[in-house]
Amino acid sequence: MASKKSQENQRAGAEIVYGAQECYAHSLKLLGELGFPRGVLLLRTSREWD
Repeated sequence: MASKKSQENQRAGAEIVYGAQECYAHSLKLLGELGFPRGVLLLRTSREWD
């Protein structure tokens, strides 16, 4: 049961983004918040966004 409670706590703060363009924009925002320079990761060619 402890693992189920932990999993619920992790999911409580999750952000879910739908759509290729929205995912791309959200990913850029998160990477910027972490201090990554633009263009470090080639997000447009990633299959997760399709």
